[in-house]
Amino acid sequence: MKLSNSEFTLGTTVVLAYPDDTRLGGYRAALELWTLLAGSDARNSSTCTASFDAQAAEVVQPQDVSPISVAFDRNDAETSKQVPIVLATPASYPELSLCLVSGLPAPERIPELVDSLISLLEEHDVKRVVVPAAANITGVKDSDRLWAEFPASANKHIQSRLTTLACIPSTAQTSDVFLSTLSNIAAVSGIGEAVLLVHADKRPGGSAYRQSAVFGEDYADSGDADIVSALVQALAMAVGIDSGVSAVPVKAVRERLDVDAASKGLQVFG
Repeated sequence: MKLSNSEFTLGTTVVLAYPDDTRLGGYRAALELWTLLAGSDARNSSTCTASFDAQAAEVVQPQDVSPISVAFDRNDAETSKQVPIVLATPASYPELSLCLVSGLPAPERIPELVDSLISLLEEHDVKRVVVPAAANITGVKDSDRLWAEFPASANKHIQSRLTTLACIPSTAQTSDVFLSTLSNIAAVSGIGEAVLLVHADKRPGGSAYRQSAVFGEDYADSGDADIVSALVQALAMAVGIDSGVSAVPVKAVRERLDVDAASKGLQVFG
């Protein structure tokens, strides 16, 4: 996996977001954090792209988030043959970058995708990775709350910022393949610090099988905005940013390019 611009510089801290399996909560939270950091002026940021060579089972397109929304040409005939990744660094916070995995391959290729992403971050000397997600978590007493997991071996710095969050118990399990794989790989990676900020979601992962859905609008239950907001606040704490200003709600469109393959990764429990 290579960057499209060899001169692009990743910050030492990276917020890594992906299409989490229930409401795109972590993905949207990362975008909302971006609106706080970069504002609406694209000149205040630098962007770059990368891709994972695999047939995309689904792609995600942020709505009206400049310059991220236009980083990939969805009309490109090659788009479905690659999983798109957008990287961005705000001018005001050069030590912090956003890595948006804007799609997923078939479930059996997800571990390879995660491994490639971690290798890319290691190659660019990233020291700290923060991953927001809303996912189905079983084996926990409180099934609707925000948890933290610190899979890397050295987490004293970042852990000190998140003392209000309980750690995910060892009994917890998830059907989110990306999240589970990331937890395992981060534990043995060369990245010094890593934290997963996970809202244990009550919504079944299979609640949105529609071929195209706008998250933040479709399937927005009564707690949706609060869940995303809580993830934004946790992200801000993790990266050491004052988030006193309210973030602007962001919508993201998910399109299933391979409905059968995508649905295999969205298991409904209960």
